[in-house]
Amino acid sequence: CRMEAPREREGNRRAAPIMTRMDSPSPPADLPFTGERFVPGARGEIWVEHWHRYHFAAQFAKGLRVVDAACGEGYGSALLARQAASVVGADISPEAVAHARAAYGAIPNLSFVQAPCTKLPLPDGSADLFVSFETVEHIRDQEEFLDEVARVLAPDGLLLLSCPNKREYSDRRGFANEFHVKELYRDELAALVARRFRHARWYGQRPSFFSVIAPEPHAETGHLAEVSEADPGNACAALGEPLYFLVAASRAIGTLG
Repeated sequence: CRMEAPREREGNRRAAPIMTRMDSPSPPADLPFTGERFVPGARGEIWVEHWHRYHFAAQFAKGLRVVDAACGEGYGSALLARQAASVVGADISPEAVAHARAAYGAIPNLSFVQAPCTKLPLPDGSADLFVSFETVEHIRDQEEFLDEVARVLAPDGLLLLSCPNKREYSDRRGFANEFHVKELYRDELAALVARRFRHARWYGQRPSFFSVIAPEPHAETGHLAEVSEADPGNACAALGEPLYFLVAASRAIGTLG
């Protein structure tokens, strides 16, 4: 997915909004950017990271019943609703849910509920696709969260879950995110997911300066090559160390294709 990133870096996240909300009237007021919960007006790398995840998820959503847990402002739920049969966005924040309803309430196949991710007011097996991006690291009861995901998903449903790679996000950069309760290494996340979902496919994400070479007129295929400044003569066809993990998981192997 090619995302045109605003040129401002992380220090300019509080700049004026750069895009309008999709197919819905403007809400009465924007949610404040806290430094952690993304809002569409935030700029820099965080903009690319969040929009890219939801565009990635949208390809799986066509005609499905979708749950977007920790939906925040609601922009991602609205994007998924373009493809899905229905979308329920859930968030623990009453302020966020009220804002999402005001901003996107005109979309007929989209609704929002206020609830913790560990206890959703949804029936068993009521979702075909469960999306939750950058959520698990904020939750102390991570086992209970994955249990709830498994309960809400249909037996052959698909989970799309992302979280920071602790080794790269915190350890290597010497960075501590005050909003994170428990970050995970790859083996920890793998074990957490595998206890509920036998089959998984892993993806890595890292924002960067980039060049895109794609077929014309439509980019049906592409070429990925990661090249470092330290060794520009050699290229790798995969991310060496992603900043974020994104896992697609299911109890049915056929769901992963």
